[in-house]
Amino acid sequence: MDRRSAAALVFCTFAIAARAYGADRVAVMPFKALTTQKTWIGAGLAEALTNALAAVPSLHVAERSQLRAVQDELRVAEKDLDSDDGAIKIGKLVSANRLVLGSFQIAGDEILVNGRFVTTETGVIGKTFQIRGKVDSIFDLYSKLTDQVLGLLGVRVQGKTQLVVAAVQAAPSSEAAQQLYVEGREAFHQRTPDGYRRAIELLTRATHEDPSYALAFAALAEAQAELVGVECQPLSFLRVESKAQPLCHIPFE
Repeated sequence: MDRRSAAALVFCTFAIAARAYGADRVAVMPFKALTTQKTWIGAGLAEALTNALAAVPSLHVAERSQLRAVQDELRVAEKDLDSDDGAIKIGKLVSANRLVLGSFQIAGDEILVNGRFVTTETGVIGKTFQIRGKVDSIFDLYSKLTDQVLGLLGVRVQGKTQLVVAAVQAAPSSEAAQQLYVEGREAFHQRTPDGYRRAIELLTRATHEDPSYALAFAALAEAQAELVGVECQPLSFLRVESKAQPLCHIPFE
């Protein structure tokens, strides 16, 4: 299958699936690092915001794995994800009508996050937001970011939904655990056997770093299940290649 046919297939697949979501669908792109320090925070912001928005029943959010698949298919470089053109191409293919784009930079002990909404159909930049915080209190940024974005979307969460949103943003006991979790999720979103294996390695380390990190345990279980599902099916059918031995009969630690 050539690249054009593959791109068309990806578009049709996501377009058909998106009909179930209705007209309003949001996609959160990774926040671009404008610094060489703690670059993983950009993916962490996107992961936390996506999880929080997905917990709100009235919102429909594109999965980060879908965004990654389209990014790879279109060969959009990481450096171009913050550009409106590159992000809009991806947003259209996952049938998102609104994108959340942003960046962050670190200066001394402070971190500044800037973001904006972009309409995929017109490319018009909509509402913008800005968040400031301390680098050593990075987890506080997640809840601030979610509150601002929900407010700009005109969504108010309460009751059980509010509890779920808070739960998916629960901070681990250390920054190291958070970084391992984020890097593990990034590997998972590759949706390849090697990606799942890398995710399992990183997420296992995250659970060892913080034995009470519920999100890491949930993500670890998902990665293990996905890997077993892939390895136990004919790889020729899935069109993936791996030299790794199947884990079907190998117990996880």
